[in-house]
Amino acid sequence: MPIVVKVLTIVLIVMTILIYRKKYTWPFLGLLIVFSLGQLALEDSFNYSVLGSFLKYLFFLLITLYFIKINNADVSKSVFPIFEIIILINSCIVLLAYIFEWKIFATYSHRFGYSGLFMASATSTYFYCIALAYFFIRYNSRAFKNPIFYSSIISVCLLGTKTALLYLVFSLALFFIVQIKEVKKRIGVAILFLMLGASGLYFFLQRGIFKDITQEKGWITSILSLRDQLLIESTIPYIQENWSFLNYIFGGLSILSMRSQMEYFDLLLFFGILGSCLYLYLLCWFSRLRDLKSNHLAFFLIILLFGGAFISGNFFYNGSIPIYFVVLILASLETLKKTSVN
Repeated sequence: MPIVVKVLTIVLIVMTILIYRKKYTWPFLGLLIVFSLGQLALEDSFNYSVLGSFLKYLFFLLITLYFIKINNADVSKSVFPIFEIIILINSCIVLLAYIFEWKIFATYSHRFGYSGLFMASATSTYFYCIALAYFFIRYNSRAFKNPIFYSSIISVCLLGTKTALLYLVFSLALFFIVQIKEVKKRIGVAILFLMLGASGLYFFLQRGIFKDITQEKGWITSILSLRDQLLIESTIPYIQENWSFLNYIFGGLSILSMRSQMEYFDLLLFFGILGSCLYLYLLCWFSRLRDLKSNHLAFFLIILLFGGAFISGNFFYNGSIPIYFVVLILASLETLKKTSVN
């Protein structure tokens, strides 16, 4: 999303909060204080690009707050069809790109994968993870009668990203486990999908560039696509050389290239222990995650989505992801409302 559009959106939402929803001012003020204290505790000179990164993190919270907590208008009827059309169009492009080997739509320049119109691999990965969760939550078993759902599955297989493939396997497992009532059958399904996931991951890591990484550096490094090496060689030394006690509480970052590209480590790097806890609390509050506990399928699919960020990056940092995330929450709340009425 262009930076100008993002800044204008932030300004408009902040003005709305200040005028009509002042009670939501304090959480963001607290996050700003944490960010400021973390930066002031650093010995390095202030880097203005870090302020841009702070706005990126802020954007996720503001979009979620506005469309889930503040704006009570029923936008679902128009949002859901548009979202499904986007899924279908991009999935068609992914399939055609694979068939005709259109490199312009490739996920990577050095390995297999096609992401369609999405420029970054993280964007396409989270988009299709959200798409899968959306179909399971909104349509339940009827998802298997929807051709767009199958186009999403095909696209996940053609993306070439481990996170999307693992999410496909575990979301299918969650769906069937929730549907099954008998405990023994649930355990059997869980074991079956764990074996499928492990087998799929094994074969994935025995191909192309990952085969070399696995042989040279081990399974963990291969699964994390060298992110653990970035953490050990860049992030941790930066913390040891530049952080004081206050930075462990409030975070602090002056060189963006020190990020490990694993979302929760980067969140800690940016906001520290206190700020990260505050950020995640606000996200759960604004997205009404607690309300979704009674809808087990929706709740666990969203938790699984958050879990994917452990082995991948740019979930909270990406400008497009919060928009798709809001669609997922709206679908979850709609399903919860229908269930409550019935």
